[in-house]
Formats: sequence, structure tokens, C-alpha cells
Amino acid sequence: MSFWDMIFGAGAPPKGRLEPLFRLPAAALSLELATSWYFDGRAGQAVKRREGKASDEALFEGEQLLRLLAEEFQVKVRAEDDSYGYRWFLLQAPRLDDAVPALHGLAEVWRDKGLEGQLLAAVFSFSRKEDPHPGYLIYNYRRARFYSFIPGEGDQRNATEEFRWRSLLSPDLPWEEDVQRWYPLWDVPLGKLEPLPPQDEAI
Repeated sequence: MSFWDMIFGAGAPPKGRLEPLFRLPAAALSLELATSWYFDGRAGQAVKRREGKASDEALFEGEQLLRLLAEEFQVKVRAEDDSYGYRWFLLQAPRLDDAVPALHGLAEVWRDKGLEGQLLAAVFSFSRKEDPHPGYLIYNYRRARFYSFIPGEGDQRNATEEFRWRSLLSPDLPWEEDVQRWYPLWDVPLGKLEPLPPQDEAI
């Protein structure tokens, strides 16, 4: 079992559990109004790479889908592999209404190939003006639940803000109740993308 399988759990995500992502834009607006944390345009999805025709086809189709999205919408895309053997599809999109359908479309590629078990997580980055550190909202596909991860100084976590996010978002999003499963993704590659300003400043 790989490192990420041990972290997020092995096996396929529960059937019909890709849809909670579509609740995110409205929930994120409530978060921004209450805390000033806003979606900063960066999102990503991690999938497990395996040898085999179906997996290769899904990776190819996923990359083709991202190129199509980049051409049709205001979305910049890239793909890269991490040291654990996972492929990260990275998006830079001005709105969650653009990022969420893109990641959902990618997840559908894997589900159509019968490879739901290779989906790991979707990650969304948030920023606020007074904080030098981003905050991450993570969706664990295999448990069909969200949780927050907010880095602090050094290797510390901002637990106060993480629990604040839970109190604000859990009424609208399926939330991971077991805090031991709020795994920190210190090496998430979203930091390689440039954060975008709040939408009210971008207009």
C-alpha cells in the first residue's frame, strides 16, 4: 500500500459522492463573508498512477480535457508527478464556478474507466490579505468528505482557523468528523501556481 493510500484510505470512493464538490462555491462565499478567506484561483486533483491501458487512457483523456478547458474558459492548467507516484492536475481559475466543474470532469474520466479507486483528493487554495500562509480545503474522494488544512509558522498548523472553517463550512459540506483524518498536505504543489486576487479586485 502506498503512502497516500495509507493517508486517505484504499479503495474506490462511495458511489454518487463526486457531487458534493458542487456545493463548494456557495459555501466558500459564506466563508469569505465571515472570515475574509477567499478562493485564490488555485486548485488541484491528485490521482494514483498505475501501469495499464485503462490508467494510461485516463491520464491522456484527463490532460486532453484540461487543454480543452484552457481553450474554452479562463483556466490555466498543468500536470506533474509527485514523489509518491501520483499525478497532480493543477488549475488556475478565477472562480470556483470554473474550477469545480473542471475537477469534476476529471473525476468523471476516471469513473468512466472504472478507476474511481485511483482518485485521491481535490484541493482548493484560499488566501486572506493579513495572512502570509494559504489555507487549503481538501476533499477526500475515498471518504467523500472535506476537511481543512491551514499551515502556520514553520511546521505548525493553524488549528484555530482549521476548526473555525469546520464550524462555518460543515453545515453546508460533508465534513470529516474524525480530526485524526485531517491529514496535512505540506508538499501540495499548488504553491507552484500564482495566486489570484479576490474577484472584486480583479474586475
